[in-house]
Amino acid sequence: MISHEEKMASLSPERRARIQARAEETLKEIRAIRELRSHLGLTQEELAERVGVSQSQISRLENGSRGLTFEDFSNFVRSLGGEWHLTVKLPDFGAIQVVGSSDFPKEE
Repeated sequence: MISHEEKMASLSPERRARIQARAEETLKEIRAIRELRSHLGLTQEELAERVGVSQSQISRLENGSRGLTFEDFSNFVRSLGGEWHLTVKLPDFGAIQVVGSSDFPKEE
């Protein structure tokens, strides 16, 4: 069986860089969820109840074993009374807000 290190070494530098960048994004997501929960003074169980998921789902989000989908993110923010906005920035175009929480249907 090939080790993780051997597999990574076999990839192109560009592919390794993309994998590393995604891993860093995931770590930022995990830290943001933990920090928000901590800032609000909530336990995983209390946050799960507000969001409408199980405590184990919050735990898996925080430890990185479950990815955060856009729908999860939207429900998470709105259940805490927040709102979100998605802005796209392109070279030679500038920034444009393409959607906000008021445009995204809330899951029932």
